[in-house]
Order: sequence, then C-alpha cells, then structure tokens
Amino acid sequence: MFHFSSPSSWTTQMPASAKLAFLCVVITGLLALTTGSAFAAENDKGVNKVGSLTVTDKGTSLEIRVSSSETPTYTVYELFNPPRIVLDFAETAPAAEFAPQLPPEFDIILSTKQLTDVSPSLFRFEFTLPQSIPF
Repeated sequence: MFHFSSPSSWTTQMPASAKLAFLCVVITGLLALTTGSAFAAENDKGVNKVGSLTVTDKGTSLEIRVSSSETPTYTVYELFNPPRIVLDFAETAPAAEFAPQLPPEFDIILSTKQLTDVSPSLFRFEFTLPQSIPF
C-alpha cells in the first residue's frame, strides 16, 4: 500500500508576467460561461448590453469577468506593438451604468470602443499589456 502526504494548503507567489499568461484563457472561459441572467437590463432592439467588467487576482492568474444581458458572440485575438489582447463582442453595446475600471496594480490599460462601421456592429475591449505574453 502506498501513502502520499501533501500539505493541506499550498502558497506560491507568481510574478505578474505569469499571471498575465493565463489572462486569455480565463477571459475565454468566463465569456463562454456568461449567461443572460448576469444582470437585469432592458434590451433595445435585441442588442446585448454589457453591464460590468471586474478583475480578480486568483494567485496564479487574473480573472476578468464580463457580465452581459445575453450570452455574447465574440472573438479574442492578440495584437503587437504594443502588446494587446482584443475582445470584440458582436451586436453589443455598453449599458448605461457600464464604467469599467481595472486596479492600477495590474498594469493593464483598458480601452473600449463601439464600432458601427462594420457588420455586425462590435463593442471592443482592448487590454494593453505591460509586455507580450504567450497567447
């Protein structure tokens, strides 16, 4: 019979660059799990409404959670010079109360933009990173 013991809890400090490495995976997973019951909002002409964006330090990763009135259709991709991760939400607009803020200690800059000159229209989140990370 074999017996393996391990500590009841593990504590490790990950550098910020390692936390950023998990950013895309966490964003994609959370967006896939977003449901229409995330917040109550009135929907104008069937347009999805983004209500909130929160960032949580999970120790080995950063969790970015986007709540919307419906399950979104989106794309995620990486850009360079400067390093960025872009999320485009189709047929989506910000809700009236939408005011995203990222904690300054993460050193990530967020900009949002409504793109109406494309079909379908897009609501863009652009996360500018302090350095390039594996995507």
